[in-house]
Amino acid sequence: MAPKFPDEVNVFLVPHSRMKDLVGTYMDQLSTADFRSNGALEHLLPLLENTFTEFKSHEHIENQYIMERLKQRLKLVNVTCQSVCNCHGDSQLVEILDLLRDGYTCTSKSLTERINFGSQLQKVVSDFTKQFIPHMEEEEEIFQPLLMKYFAYEELLLLKQQVIQQHEFWKEKLLVQKETAENMLALLNTVASEVTDYRSGDDEDYQETLQTLVELTCENLSKNKSGHETILEASFDDLPEEMILHIFSYLNPADRTRCAQVNKHWNMLIYSPQLWKTIYPTNWAKGFYDFQYRDPYTLVESEWKTKSLLDDDDDISTAEEILTSQAEKEIQCYEKFVMNALVRIGEGVQRLVVAGGLNLSSTILHSMLVLCPNIQHLDASYTNITDLSFKGLALKKACIYLEHLDLTGCRFITDVGLERLGNCFKSQWLGVMPVLNAGRVLSRVRIARSILIRCQWTIFTMVATAV
Repeated sequence: MAPKFPDEVNVFLVPHSRMKDLVGTYMDQLSTADFRSNGALEHLLPLLENTFTEFKSHEHIENQYIMERLKQRLKLVNVTCQSVCNCHGDSQLVEILDLLRDGYTCTSKSLTERINFGSQLQKVVSDFTKQFIPHMEEEEEIFQPLLMKYFAYEELLLLKQQVIQQHEFWKEKLLVQKETAENMLALLNTVASEVTDYRSGDDEDYQETLQTLVELTCENLSKNKSGHETILEASFDDLPEEMILHIFSYLNPADRTRCAQVNKHWNMLIYSPQLWKTIYPTNWAKGFYDFQYRDPYTLVESEWKTKSLLDDDDDISTAEEILTSQAEKEIQCYEKFVMNALVRIGEGVQRLVVAGGLNLSSTILHSMLVLCPNIQHLDASYTNITDLSFKGLALKKACIYLEHLDLTGCRFITDVGLERLGNCFKSQWLGVMPVLNAGRVLSRVRIARSILIRCQWTIFTMVATAV
């Protein structure tokens, strides 16, 4: 029996209650279905299609809003849970939906084919139910306790609200699509009927009549048939998600954050991983809200000048206050970015630039690298990070795709840190050795070795210059 949690933070309570109702509904429908009757089959198929489309939407919402966030949070606190790693897919649901769509053709087939279709449908649905019910119990007994343990109370309140709102958003979208489809069908029927009535032997009159009818019916499409008028205009949210993401890609980080507060749909799109392939946390912490590279020396120069004020006894108190205030502000920006944004977008980050972040801690950078498993370019030049930044990355399969590394000015990085980075590549070689030929493995080794040599040469040059 699943443990009892406060209803207000039980993120599975409402959606699972709805899913259990749907299970009971479609089981009753299938148990009483008469697949011998064409009419009964035509009535049953759209009901089942809507039901299993909702199941598919349910799993998509759970994957994106619950499982992915839980997986990222566990990774952040160095906890491994195999059940969480194996987020459920929708292969069974895709099979059921494909079968239901094929079922529409059975209405014109023989009695034997309809009966065979009914048997096949009942078997596939039964197999799905046998797995889905235990899966919901697993989520309530394993995942909910993990959420309670690693998420704050306020976070769970917000998470539950987001999940419910996404389900409501899906229902509203389905209703709009259904209404639009019905209106379009009525429009086509009207045009067909009117064209048939006005069809004459004169092709010119026919074309003129057809044009008039199209204009009139298109005008009527914008009116609700219940009596009140509703303009069915296309809105921004009606655009394909790929197009919306392309539009959002032109916004700077500050504007994206504002857009994320408009509604839950925009929030979901703004924090899509593919929208954040390149990130500049240090620039943003310093107030430069854009995606432009800046010379890290220019960023640290002002901090060094502020620090030099400490040599003046008259201004020492004021200088310390200025330095401490700025440092605390940047540290808070780093922490908030990791906890609120990077846990959602980290999978898509390929280029991470934290150059010039003197207030960036090794712990924060380590968290960033863990949350960005697909990073290819890392610029941590002119920072005070230590070897701790790269500790244990190989075990978490981080930095295995790294191709460019800049540690210029990182005076606290030693051979220990470089060796830890080398272990990241070593773990990848061990994983791919059986499927790669020797030439490709040696090529990868040379790339990794050249990266480490460049790092060592950079550190050597920096130390020699300082001396």
